[in-house]
Amino acid sequence: MNPAPADWVPGGLRSLLEESGAKISFLRHIDHGVQYRVTRGAESAILNVYTSGKISTGGKASSLRDAIENWRLTQPNVRANVNTGVAAPEPNGTPRVGTDEAGKGDYFGPLVVAGVRVLGVETARKLHDIGARDSKTLSVLGAVNVARRVLESVGPENTRVVVPQTLHDELLQSIELVLGSSMGAGQTYQWAVSHPEMVKRAAPIVGSSRTSEHNQVFLKSLRATLTLDPAFRGGEYSPDARPTAGMRAFARIYAGWGLSQAFYWEREYRTMGYSSLEDFLVGFWEGFWLDEDRDPNNLLAMLWTWEHGDVGRTPGFDGDTEAALRSIRCPLVAMPARTDLYFPPEDEQWASQFIAQGEVRVIDTIWGHFGGLGMNPADNAFVDRTLQELLDRPA
Repeated sequence: MNPAPADWVPGGLRSLLEESGAKISFLRHIDHGVQYRVTRGAESAILNVYTSGKISTGGKASSLRDAIENWRLTQPNVRANVNTGVAAPEPNGTPRVGTDEAGKGDYFGPLVVAGVRVLGVETARKLHDIGARDSKTLSVLGAVNVARRVLESVGPENTRVVVPQTLHDELLQSIELVLGSSMGAGQTYQWAVSHPEMVKRAAPIVGSSRTSEHNQVFLKSLRATLTLDPAFRGGEYSPDARPTAGMRAFARIYAGWGLSQAFYWEREYRTMGYSSLEDFLVGFWEGFWLDEDRDPNNLLAMLWTWEHGDVGRTPGFDGDTEAALRSIRCPLVAMPARTDLYFPPEDEQWASQFIAQGEVRVIDTIWGHFGGLGMNPADNAFVDRTLQELLDRPA
């Protein structure tokens, strides 16, 4: 254990340590960065600083670790003075599978394992060209962008994400009711397909088991609109210069799909406190999507997930959505909204015919997709009554 040279300690951290009476007891080089051990009396903590600017902390819970973690969260661009000197390999056609994992297991949450299969030099070259490499060498925004482009380059058939069975699975033998709205409805279908022995009842609300092509048209228009903003820069935009013009147009497109024609005809937005259409578009829609928490790359990742939603992709069904739906054992009551442009009742009626105990109850509303999102008291009452009836039904 050698003391860390002062030049290698980020300035802000050095000041924090001096003020709190802590010191760096040793350092070691790790892939793409430096790992420090910080000690103060009997307390110790680990700080990893990567060349990409990423920082992570570790060690036993303590006030020292909390202090370093609080410092870390305020340092978006700290860099370690490390150069591994290892060049990226040239693309070649050797078939390979790249895997990695995240998580700590049962105590800290599930372990998630992801893999990408590369077949042929053309795919390898695509990955090389988009900058696919060790995520520790990428910024957070860069990693999100590269992840999206990896999926586009290799195709979903060459990717797998696996959550191995955990202690939680062993302890959790049954679930009385799985429900969710919008994309959560798609997850509800997935639970019923993936765990037919566990799920006793299911209630997907304003969603579907497979994203329709009409729905995909909407999602593709959002993607095109956002990425055409010059400030998007292929996903490598600056946090201080986000693609706000693209996000504003993104919001305006959403406004025409999320709520129905009748909603606007009746000017129902006035019940929400907006005085005019423009007031509603700016105050509600743009106000929501231009919020700093709506990261454009995150939105694109969610769009991709929505666009490719299909329970037929569940391992063992080979893309056969009908077979996946037939595997559902529990009573399933789908609640589409009559005026939903994303997930119209016809989508759910199609799916229900393949589910032995499937049923469709339509929310009669002019609130479109929002009829299942808790916005309108009358629609909420309908959903609550249906859920209570489903829970009262023997499983």
